[in-house]
Amino acid sequence: MIISILIVTGLIFIPGVSNFLQAHRYQIIGPIFLLTGLFILELVPLRLPNVSFKV
Repeated sequence: MIISILIVTGLIFIPGVSNFLQAHRYQIIGPIFLLTGLFILELVPLRLPNVSFKV
């Protein structure tokens, strides 16, 4: 019963989410592309912990 309520509630909000993304997609995607480019060009260092597996 609870799962069906969650599914129906999620389906009800789909048009609202779609309208929001259509209206604001460039404002959301622009900064993501900018940060991705900075990481790819290594202008912003990304320090990840070293992970080693011993076999």
